[in-house]
Amino acid sequence: MCTANSLERFWPSSRALSSLWSVLVFGFVWIVQDRSGALYGRPASMAVTVQAPADITIHLQDPTNCDTTILLGPAIFNGHCPGPIDYETWSVFDTLFSNGGNMYFPAGSFTVYYKVSDACRMSGLDSMRVTVYDAQLPQVVCAPAQTINLSESGYADVPAHIFDGGSTDNCHHLYFKIRRMMASTALACQDPLNPLNLFNDYARFCCADADSSGILLVLRVYDVFPGEGVVSDTAGKGRYVDCMVTAIVRDKLAPSVECPPDHTVFCGTDADDLFAGGSPLISDNCGIATVDTAFLDLRDPCGGGEYRRTFTVTDRHGLVTHCTQTLHYLRLHTFDGTDTAQLRWPSHKTVYACRIDLDSIQAGAPVIVEDGCALVVVTKRDEVYQFSMGGVCAKVLRYWQVIDWCRYDPLFTPNPRIPENGYYAFVQEIKVIDTLPPQIFGVQDTVIGIQVPGCGPGLVNLPPVQAEDCGSTTALTFRYEVDYDHNGVTDRSGTGRDASGLFPPGRHLVWFFAVDSCHNEGSLQVLVEVVDAKAPNAIAMYGVSSSLAQMPAGAMVSVTARLFNNKSNDNCTQANRLRYSFSEDVSDTLRIYTCDSLGRRDIRLVVWDEAGNSSEVYTYFVVDDPDSLCPGGLHGLRIQGIVATGNWQAVPEVDVSLESSGMALKVQSDAQGNFMFANIPAGSDIQIRSSRSGTYTAGLTTADIIRIQRQLLGLEPFSHSWEYLAADVDMSGGISTRDIVYLRRLLLGKIQELPHQHSYLFIDPSYTFSDPASPYADLDLCSKVVITQARQNETVRMLAIKIGDVNQSYRANGLTEVPYETIRFFAERSERRMGVFISQPVSIRGFQMSLSASGLCKDWITGLISALPEWSNEHYRLEGSEIVISYSSPGILHWDPSVPLFEIQLKEDAAFCAGELQLSNVLDPECYLVDAARTISLLQKDAQSASPPFSWVRTHSDPGTGMHVVHLYTASASDVDVQIYDLNQRTISAATRPLQQGLNELIFFREQFGPSGMYLLRISSGNHSVCRKLLAF
Repeated sequence: MCTANSLERFWPSSRALSSLWSVLVFGFVWIVQDRSGALYGRPASMAVTVQAPADITIHLQDPTNCDTTILLGPAIFNGHCPGPIDYETWSVFDTLFSNGGNMYFPAGSFTVYYKVSDACRMSGLDSMRVTVYDAQLPQVVCAPAQTINLSESGYADVPAHIFDGGSTDNCHHLYFKIRRMMASTALACQDPLNPLNLFNDYARFCCADADSSGILLVLRVYDVFPGEGVVSDTAGKGRYVDCMVTAIVRDKLAPSVECPPDHTVFCGTDADDLFAGGSPLISDNCGIATVDTAFLDLRDPCGGGEYRRTFTVTDRHGLVTHCTQTLHYLRLHTFDGTDTAQLRWPSHKTVYACRIDLDSIQAGAPVIVEDGCALVVVTKRDEVYQFSMGGVCAKVLRYWQVIDWCRYDPLFTPNPRIPENGYYAFVQEIKVIDTLPPQIFGVQDTVIGIQVPGCGPGLVNLPPVQAEDCGSTTALTFRYEVDYDHNGVTDRSGTGRDASGLFPPGRHLVWFFAVDSCHNEGSLQVLVEVVDAKAPNAIAMYGVSSSLAQMPAGAMVSVTARLFNNKSNDNCTQANRLRYSFSEDVSDTLRIYTCDSLGRRDIRLVVWDEAGNSSEVYTYFVVDDPDSLCPGGLHGLRIQGIVATGNWQAVPEVDVSLESSGMALKVQSDAQGNFMFANIPAGSDIQIRSSRSGTYTAGLTTADIIRIQRQLLGLEPFSHSWEYLAADVDMSGGISTRDIVYLRRLLLGKIQELPHQHSYLFIDPSYTFSDPASPYADLDLCSKVVITQARQNETVRMLAIKIGDVNQSYRANGLTEVPYETIRFFAERSERRMGVFISQPVSIRGFQMSLSASGLCKDWITGLISALPEWSNEHYRLEGSEIVISYSSPGILHWDPSVPLFEIQLKEDAAFCAGELQLSNVLDPECYLVDAARTISLLQKDAQSASPPFSWVRTHSDPGTGMHVVHLYTASASDVDVQIYDLNQRTISAATRPLQQGLNELIFFREQFGPSGMYLLRISSGNHSVCRKLLAF
């Protein structure tokens, strides 16, 4: 049993140290002294020993919890005092009055104390370590690219946490370190406190980084404190997470510039001297790239104002700063014109010149010495007095005026024109002496050809002369004199540079004169020889034949070129003085033909006049051997023939081929449709075929379409086989609406040829078809003329069928038969339309016409509309201001004249366009009545009551013969004046032609025109006149 003498007392005391608790036990020993004075103490065997459980470590696995409750085991103890035992277990978070038990711990490392006390007041103390370990690493979120602005020093130290985008940890406070992904190669960007580019609390950036698009860095996030400043890459190992971030470094600080001071000076002070001594003070955090200097002179003409120097400083990153230094200039009046050192007038002069040109007279000028404080302006005014005396042709008074506009006041009173007001004047006398005449050039001796009928005078165009006087071509007057035939007599004279005019053939002398301002006259003599340049009108007999005759050298025939002449003529040379040849060699006048020349031979006849002009014409010569003079016995048969339509219209330019055993010949039919093969062996089996393409529209009209429509509908069947063949336009072996489409598109000009490229069919007119209503199967057999074992000369015929020409309106001149009776159409215009009407009630089957809207606005027509049955754009072609129409109906249309046949739609702005419709030559104007065709004449509505004396219906030209045929319509007999001009408005021919009532035909032959080219044909009667262009082939 414990007594007070043996009691040892322990008072525990506690304090906090760095979040851990330490327990200090202070022991007080009670010393008991008995009465004898002996001391007694507690023996050591009474102490309590305590052994805490071993240290433990707990791993937290739940990411949502950062703490836990741990069941602590009991401590082992040993004591010697009987009685009750007291237990106490505690940590910084809790105290248990038991030996161990459940206790709360957050994440971290903590000390747990065990204390055991017995009844004798003896106690023992021991501790253990409890570590609660957070197994979850931080949840790292990197910030997006961060823009870093450099400071004035050129550096930026950016804390690591700036690059954090909201990282979190479930249990701990977070710590941040950062370093570059790659160490900077720029020395300025290397941190002297972190030379090895380890993780640090901040990252350093410099001006070199501003040149890159982005700097890559590694942000490291710890959930334990890694230490201050630079740490190694292994610090806090296992307790951090890395992520990549980007820094965009920018230099946004513009350069700093301080200009030199401004100055105030007087006018005339040199700005360069003032600027030379001062330069701006410039600085920038990252360095200067360029310094540009600009000068702006704002001084007025009198030297006052400002002169500015602006410095533009640009750093290496493009940031710009400006500053301006200004020089302020004050005015002074320093110019004095009365001082000869500042103003010296020119002296009086005598000038030797080749003309009076005031701008070229070098007589001196005022000499002025001025500074920047004056604005001196010099002007002059000349007064010229012309006379001729002693070689002097003029006297010039030159009034000089010098004004200093910096001092001059126009309102100065009483008189502003005084030196005190900055005004100075002087009169200079100049005498001009000129004795040299102008030099004339630009025209030289020449030979000019003219083309006039009757060998009379012709227009000769001479170039205008030029002249030069003292290097100038101005201020000269010109005249000329013409001496016809160079006989010393002036026949014509005039003023000006151009002596062009009518010259007769011969040698003529032309004098040109030029006079300068001092009355000096220069002259130039030019010899002009005018010769006849009009070629003869070559006319040949078309086709000459002759037979071989026996000569000592053999069978032959000789012909001269003159033999083929058929009244050729010339404007100057008499017909009996014309010469003839077979080529360009005028001496080539004889041809000799022998047995090797049997048959047709093409002849080129060249006609020459006395001036050496020539023209040519082609004909042919046929050589035959009726007396069998040539070797070969029965050889030498002649096969000739004609190509013509069913109504005997000749077809020229047809390729006719003859085939026989071992022989293949080809000729072309002439203008009369004739052809011939000569020297054909007797007894031969012969086949003759023909073909021709081109001239697809010749003979075709809308009347053919109407006829085909009526055949298809059974209203009017064909009666001849050739009609079926002509109606098969596409050569498909039958007749259909497809043939009508092709035919109409040819007439409208929408196509230029047929797909099969044939314009004619040629058949043997004696052939008998097996089925006349369907002759297509026999086409190959009927398309050739067969002669079996020819024994004599033969004459054959090829029947030409013009494809599409069902009514046989084709004529031998390539034209189409034109109806001689007319029907009037008239055009009436409103604001947005122009209607075309028939002038009378009529029953029609169709019509065709072509219209020209020349004189109206370009592209003013937008379309055509009509009340005609089945009207569509297939019935017309509209191109610009030209309209071509072909309309047909298989039935009969009874048309009311008050209803427009068709209407032309106009644009909105067409009301402002002047002009009217006219018939053109593209398509013959024809209207098809029930029983006949009529030629259409077109009038404007306001012209119905006052009809013109004639109407131009159509024009046809034949390139083969050069002939032009003009059809005119007149309501009554009258005369018209006919004139032909060239494009220079020179008259080629003029005549008066009578017209009969109705349709008239005027024929113009090739001989009535000059050389090939464009001509103007004007036909007039009274005040009515029509002009058209014609091409001479």
